[in-house]
Amino acid sequence: MSIPLFSHGLPANSLMYQGVQSLGFVDGKPAEARSFTVLYIDVIGFSRFEERHGADACDTLIESLRHAVQERIPMLGRPGCRALHVWDDGFAVMVQGHCDQELIHAAHGFVHAVEVSLNAVLGSAGYPAVRLRHGISAPNPPRGSDDMGRQLYRQITEAARVARRQSSLPESTVVEEFYRVLRTGDIRLRYQPIVHFDSWQTIGWECLSRGPAQSQLEHPERLFECADRLGHLFDLERLCRDRAISGAEPGMQQKLFLNICPRTLIDPGFRHGETRILAERRGLRPDQIVFEITEHQAVDDYRLFNRVIEHYRKQGYQIAIDDTGAGYSGLVTLMEIKPDYVKVDMNLVRSMHLNRTKRDIVSAIQKVSAGFGAIVIAEGIETSEELEAVRECGVEYGQGYLLGMPAERCRPSTFFGRLAESEFGRVT
Repeated sequence: MSIPLFSHGLPANSLMYQGVQSLGFVDGKPAEARSFTVLYIDVIGFSRFEERHGADACDTLIESLRHAVQERIPMLGRPGCRALHVWDDGFAVMVQGHCDQELIHAAHGFVHAVEVSLNAVLGSAGYPAVRLRHGISAPNPPRGSDDMGRQLYRQITEAARVARRQSSLPESTVVEEFYRVLRTGDIRLRYQPIVHFDSWQTIGWECLSRGPAQSQLEHPERLFECADRLGHLFDLERLCRDRAISGAEPGMQQKLFLNICPRTLIDPGFRHGETRILAERRGLRPDQIVFEITEHQAVDDYRLFNRVIEHYRKQGYQIAIDDTGAGYSGLVTLMEIKPDYVKVDMNLVRSMHLNRTKRDIVSAIQKVSAGFGAIVIAEGIETSEELEAVRECGVEYGQGYLLGMPAERCRPSTFFGRLAESEFGRVT
């Protein structure tokens, strides 16, 4: 039987806690047993359906949806997995334990089966078909003295937020293409060199991920935005990270820069040692792996985030901040976590030889970063004038088309030799 967790649209923690207790999610158990993945499902345009067809039609819809969820999601018969009717047309499926991969990968098919079953009932009753949306929230570490009711409330509302963002996707074909990419691993990887200007040696490689060529998800921003809206950013990043490490040259001595979002770093599913195992198979040490923190998601709790960062640093991993100078959040992250590498946003580098303000900002980033021992890397260097301006600001490392195009393998470009011999290669 479903358990209502809300009364009159407002959160009721006592009711939540009772519901959690009845499901077996109780305090005092190990962390693994007190965490869960949430799949949230509701109806797109539910209020319009109610306005057009009345309360009786809505009752039919909600009851039919409840029945379809229970009948069409096969894992609901297992221990530690229950469905909750949380509000109006909203239902949450909870799976006990850390990030449940079966639920994440199969969610789209489950929801489609629920939608087909629901519309069959509505059609027989003379009502029009509806569309469902869904979102997933992975387990998050409890905040302070959070009881299980509060933790459940946070996860359900997060999954509902993901679902509402999903409904704004313009084409269903994009969603279908994304799930195909996730299922088949159809992404393209390119490694771009990071170069030390004085020696012209490659000190590392950033792995760049792209969607299938000539597809709607070819551009990385579209690919990762779609993953975020569908609640699969963790899964896409893990796929890209695993492929990046597996594609690295065995036994290489340079650093490997892996893009990662803040939320992924603090996800319990990420901390199971998968990265270390993959790296060891390719002959890579932890100190060769640099987690490059991107700004797909903002950091909400720097105290927690710093503890997590310190956890990885103790294992030997290094930290980079991407797109520094692009916005306030990047500068705050720089000050809060003091990374090992600071990557200057390419928009600051672009034509900076013609813009005094840009040069002043880059010089300031270099000075601040040097104060806590970080290496600054200028991104997006495309011309000799930009390279000269970057070096005049005190930056000693760079990345961009001038220094090396992204390639399928981690192999230094022969262009570095010609670059070092050129006029701008001798700038001091």
